[in-house]
Amino acid sequence: MLDGSNVPVPNLLNIGWGSIGEVVLDSLDSNNILAPVSAGGFSSVGSVSGAGVLATGWEFPDAVMANGVPYISANSGLPSIKVNGVVQPYVQS
Repeated sequence: MLDGSNVPVPNLLNIGWGSIGEVVLDSLDSNNILAPVSAGGFSSVGSVSGAGVLATGWEFPDAVMANGVPYISANSGLPSIKVNGVVQPYVQS
C-alpha cells in the first residue's frame, strides 16, 4: 500500500548468495533503512568505503572497513577510523 507514509525497509542490501567486493556510501539518507545489510551479510562484503559512511549512523564491523574512512565501530560503538589496518578513535577536526 502506497499511502505516502515512510515505512522503514529492513536493509539497504539483502545478499542472498554471492558476494560484493566493495560497498561505497558517498551520500545516503538512512532514516528509513534499519540496517546496511541483512543479518550475517557483512561476511559477503569485501569492504565498505565512502564519505557518507559515518553520517548513516550505522555500526560497521572493523574487518570490512577501508582505511581512512570514518565510521561507527560495531565493536566499540564509537566513531573510529582505520589507519594502515589499525582501528583508532576518530575525532572530527
